[in-house]
Amino acid sequence: MTNTEKLAYFVGLLDGEGNLRIDLRHDKRGFAQHHARMTIANTDKKMIDWLLENYGGYVWSRKNMGNPNWRQIHFWIKTIGREHKDFIDSLIPFAITKRDRIILFREFLETKSTNGVRITEEVRTKRDEIMLKLNSSNDRGNIKQPRAPSTHKVKI
Repeated sequence: MTNTEKLAYFVGLLDGEGNLRIDLRHDKRGFAQHHARMTIANTDKKMIDWLLENYGGYVWSRKNMGNPNWRQIHFWIKTIGREHKDFIDSLIPFAITKRDRIILFREFLETKSTNGVRITEEVRTKRDEIMLKLNSSNDRGNIKQPRAPSTHKVKI
């Protein structure tokens, strides 16, 4: 499989089984930090192992608790930083259902600093806006009408 074919396959998995998310976490000192990640979930461990082998990240598995007949589900998870900007750009031409979300993800990465300098309030606000838009699109299937975050998911 060529690199282009691998990338196209990856985007197909992301389009159909994946999720792009930005979370807000607080470090031990109370500073808020935005974390971007991609997740693809499936019951086929071989596919998840392929993702791990080709794109890094980590795998988390759990038994489905809702029904004893359901199979174990596996999650491929990769934290995305500014250094992945070119990778994110390479996904856009292949994406169909998640194209707008990938573009939002890319916009978020543009706000990430590589030198560890504290961000301005303007940058924090932009990140929060992108986070709300992207995360609400995961729940609702579109990115036009973001809804307010629920208190247990995001603290602003």
